[in-house]
Amino acid sequence: MRNLLALLLFVPFIVMAQVPTYVPADGLVAWYPLDGNALDLSGLGHHGIVNGPMPSVDRFGNPNGAYHFNDASSISANLQGVGNGNVPVTISSWVHIEQTSTDVSYVAGVGVGDAPYNLGTVFGMGEYGGSGLFATMAGGQFDAISGTAIPLNQWVMLTAVHEGDGSVKLYVDSIEIFSFQGSTPNIQFDVALIGTAPWGGSFWSGNIDEVGIWSRALTEEEVQALFLGAPIQYGCTDPQACNYDQDANADDGFCGYGCLYCGEGTVWDSTLAQCISIADTVFIEPEACAPSCGEGTVWDPVNEECIIAIPADLNYDGCVSVNDLLVLLAVHGTCPPYPEWPDTPTDTTWACGDPLTYWDYDYTTVQIGDQCWFAENLQTLAYSDGSLIQTGLDDSNWASTNEGAVTTYGSGSSPCFSGSPDFEACDDTQSLSAYGRLYNWHSVLDSRNICPINWHVSSDEDWFSLEEFLGLNGFSGAEGLSLKSESGWANGGNGPDQFGFTALPGGVRNGGGIFDSVGIAGAWWTSTPIQDGGWRRDLYWSSNNLIRLGYPDGVSPQGGFSVRCVKD
Repeated sequence: MRNLLALLLFVPFIVMAQVPTYVPADGLVAWYPLDGNALDLSGLGHHGIVNGPMPSVDRFGNPNGAYHFNDASSISANLQGVGNGNVPVTISSWVHIEQTSTDVSYVAGVGVGDAPYNLGTVFGMGEYGGSGLFATMAGGQFDAISGTAIPLNQWVMLTAVHEGDGSVKLYVDSIEIFSFQGSTPNIQFDVALIGTAPWGGSFWSGNIDEVGIWSRALTEEEVQALFLGAPIQYGCTDPQACNYDQDANADDGFCGYGCLYCGEGTVWDSTLAQCISIADTVFIEPEACAPSCGEGTVWDPVNEECIIAIPADLNYDGCVSVNDLLVLLAVHGTCPPYPEWPDTPTDTTWACGDPLTYWDYDYTTVQIGDQCWFAENLQTLAYSDGSLIQTGLDDSNWASTNEGAVTTYGSGSSPCFSGSPDFEACDDTQSLSAYGRLYNWHSVLDSRNICPINWHVSSDEDWFSLEEFLGLNGFSGAEGLSLKSESGWANGGNGPDQFGFTALPGGVRNGGGIFDSVGIAGAWWTSTPIQDGGWRRDLYWSSNNLIRLGYPDGVSPQGGFSVRCVKD
């Protein structure tokens, strides 16, 4: 038996006594909130007959906000008069799967009320091989049609769209996971069935809520509005971007980062979300994102030159710190003629162990043997030249991209495992603060360099040198233990952090987009290639070893791992 299922994230919205404004009214055949009854709120009077399902808690905790189906329970409604033929149709529903061992094969559909039936007369989300979509084999973890990984015990919104010409699109939580072209159907709007198939003997097991049926193909924006529970308002949804829009609920793909530092002779263009030449601009918009010439400098449109943004920022690193005081002390007491001030920023007063500012973040550094390491994981959203690394990718795009990509553990709607003993690691705000960000192999390999100028992503050779030093200093056979942080590891797997490396179990984002292993494992890319990916180093809560992994042992180019920078 092949069964239905799917799921990812929950986004709340207000249940109303009439069709909510974000539900498309054009072509709406029926809208069933399933709030303790099967009333159709579309205004067309397609009320359902309840046979067996029991009221249940919905995804907001409302005690009678959904229905629980099992065995032979179902809801049916008469749709005669809606129309038949080669017509488009959309079906959408929220579902919750408790387990895969029982019959969970049919959610909702439209078609003929009695046999005979065929694929051309029935369209629904259910038993794969009959008429259904979003199907899995019993006990399976992947959608049989698309191969999408399906977590359990969560609410998810499923949407199936038939465009009337045989083309079908499948959405999970408003994200298109699959599309295919079939034969042109002859859909029969005879009955609507929820929780059971029109041919009988195939029933849903689990909760169902808010079933919608349309006699047209909904657009991607309309599906997204259904999922969000609000009309779409596009804008930048990343709070860390310089053009973040707090009123936006759908990302427009134009988030801008590093706006203060576009490079000499360039300025940030908020429309293009990129740095452009000052020569290409007639004027600088007042609302533009703080245009500048380089780190710590800004463009002066009157004198047409770069000037220091903060007069007290003597070493041009974008902030006023103890390093600026050291620069001042170095020239204290000097009388005219003054020594020539450098034309470019310099870090001659910087020493390993001092903080290093990179794209508005101060990284701690540590000297271990002959090497100077970042003492925390990288979290930049831009390369060293200011070019942005793509972010915000859903599971499908993360798994397929051939370009550099970055993510934060627990971000977006991807399935997420939280094993941290100290906090909810699937909260991306908390995980960013603790673990930095995760990068794919393409970003590590990019010539623009994700580490600061004069620094590089740690190589396989860098890690060998580190291991050798650790072994010679009392940790032979337990090199990994010496690097572990004193807290943050699950099951008491902490270390002494003997050398200030502060290795934390930041987890991974695997090639399918799932966030996994936080709290129990840390994984760091090296810049050294092997076949289609790169070498990496792993630490586990249960081991004292520093483990070296290479392709194909999980180190594919789509893997998302932490990064440590080492000074050239």
